[in-house]
Amino acid sequence: MDRITYQGETVVTLAQIDRVHGRPDGTAGRVFRDNRDRFASTAEYIVANLDEIRRGFPRAFPARGGGEVILVTRRGYMKICKSLTDDLAWDVFNEMLDRYFAGHPAVAAFDPSDPAVLIAVLGSLHAQVAAKDQRIAELEPQAATLKQLTGSGGSVSLTDGGKVLGLKRKDFLVWLSVNDWLYRGQDSKWRANTARVESGHLEQIVQTYGPNEQYATVSVRVTVAGMAELNHLIDRAIFTKVKKPKKAKLVADDALNALNALVADDAAFR
Repeated sequence: MDRITYQGETVVTLAQIDRVHGRPDGTAGRVFRDNRDRFASTAEYIVANLDEIRRGFPRAFPARGGGEVILVTRRGYMKICKSLTDDLAWDVFNEMLDRYFAGHPAVAAFDPSDPAVLIAVLGSLHAQVAAKDQRIAELEPQAATLKQLTGSGGSVSLTDGGKVLGLKRKDFLVWLSVNDWLYRGQDSKWRANTARVESGHLEQIVQTYGPNEQYATVSVRVTVAGMAELNHLIDRAIFTKVKKPKKAKLVADDALNALNALVADDAAFR
């Protein structure tokens, strides 16, 4: 039996299924019509123009006649064979899968005239665009951080570091202090922990000024490695403000607590 391909898909006609399985003419067609609502268009069957497909496969179709023809894909063929349950049907079924459909994996044909197909394609494209937009949104803060670090010689001030991480300066400094990145010097100014300087996470820059450079200022900056480490370590959720309950709710809670206390006292004296 000649193999028929249509729109890149290996297909078989209902008449061919009858001949291969030795069934009376119209058997496969009846099974298909009785269960048509169970077959997925384009994935399991294709409605093709007979004149068009006859030109490519003249021996597989009658020389005369027009109209449309049902072409069944590998998945559709498997469904039709569910109704053909004798031993011969199983043998032929295996032979068809091993030889006729072998080497021709099922690929859903794209029919632009089918509204369902167009909706599915548009939905898929919309999902892909949404996923890319989400990825861009995730990368934008990282790009901003990289741009800022690149433009500042590879490190940022403590204030700018907090801004890049989305934290207020006070919260950022408290976290650095509690987690042994910073400490207060004798002059109450911030100093970098020696271990963090040695690890390359912080820089401590000393600048001298005045006559004979007798005065000095010390500034702490966060390096690229430090920003990456902080971005990994800091849980921003702990800095999220929790809304205070409304006064009415507080009054209600107090009243409920008082009532519970009265009930407990009453039970104790009984």
